[in-house]
Amino acid sequence: MLSMGETERLEWIEPNKTIDDLSSLEILELYLFKQISPYLTRITRYFPFSLLWRHRRFHYRFKEITEVHERIIDIASKHGFWFKLFSFEREERYFIIFGQFVPQKKNVSENKLIEYFQKVVVNENIYISKPDSKTVKISLFKN
Repeated sequence: MLSMGETERLEWIEPNKTIDDLSSLEILELYLFKQISPYLTRITRYFPFSLLWRHRRFHYRFKEITEVHERIIDIASKHGFWFKLFSFEREERYFIIFGQFVPQKKNVSENKLIEYFQKVVVNENIYISKPDSKTVKISLFKN
């Protein structure tokens, strides 16, 4: 638990690979990992497993960020985009996710996606902005 005024920052370090760059074994590994990651999240809540994988996305301490990230991916995929997570900042009362919407189809509009995203989360204390032409900033304030 973070104390008042303490900020946690984490940069996600992922290789930039497309599906075409992955081998069959890597695709299988990703599929299996996606299937077991909810169980890993559950067990990393308890000692001694909480000491393992402390900087991995599936660790329990990142559960709320992972849930928001997956929701963003669901909304983006309906409009032909993928959301690539760059980093996040977290305090006791809020967290901010930085990333990029990556088009998966031709002729898709990022502006339409952002408008739709704002309509979907209008009552949830989630705000989206673009600090620069590529980066998207998504802020969530907790009650």
